[in-house]
Amino acid sequence: MATPTLFVFAISHYCEKARWALEYLGVDFELRSVAPGVHTRLQKKYGLSGTSLPLLVAGDEVVHGSAAIIDWAEAHASNGRTLTPAAVAADCRAVEGRLDDIAGVHTRRYFYSEALVEYPDKVKPAFLEGLSFRERLLLHLMWPRITPVMARRMDLGREQGEESRTIVDDELTWLEALLDGGRAYLVGDTFTRADLTAASLFARLSGTTDHPRGKEGYLPPRMAADQQAWLERPALAWIRRIYAEHRRQG
Repeated sequence: MATPTLFVFAISHYCEKARWALEYLGVDFELRSVAPGVHTRLQKKYGLSGTSLPLLVAGDEVVHGSAAIIDWAEAHASNGRTLTPAAVAADCRAVEGRLDDIAGVHTRRYFYSEALVEYPDKVKPAFLEGLSFRERLLLHLMWPRITPVMARRMDLGREQGEESRTIVDDELTWLEALLDGGRAYLVGDTFTRADLTAASLFARLSGTTDHPRGKEGYLPPRMAADQQAWLERPALAWIRRIYAEHRRQG
């Protein structure tokens, strides 16, 4: 089989989730960063139902979305590892599904409602990572036109950001309830897709230095203040531990 290609936004937490899973399961792949706007061509090329990334292309196989990519990676794991132990598979997927649908969506809107709307030039470098010279030039030129489209599609704004901040706070409380009693993992007694998902989607807030992008880059002022206030919350301390113990080994 030809080496699969993983198409990502370098800044995306869902893309980090897919990349981490592939690396953890020992699947060789080529990482391909894509510029916003340009990524819509992938939808047309591969007949996707939406334009979101990550996207994995492995020969004739097209796998869209981080959860589906984990499933594919487990079927092609080269190191005997699993992220979905059979005994707790249903619980793993239930926790992952809630995280994807709530935490992932609202950590993104919380961040971009401030960063992209109020400080677009501060967040632009993260979208330039890994792009070809031509794509970087195109993104520079199109950035003032791209950002309003992104804001509209993600429903961004000051009020929306405050709403998402409240939801993120609630989801951290939910995680802490799952970890109550000093549990090491969210489901069962081993590292699973539930843990990987939670860590990936909350990485920016956690302050981890074990993310492939370092300390997860720029935080706008209000979110940075929240991060400092929340830094010692049990859920965020747990995420830093998960990164230290399971991301370094890739």
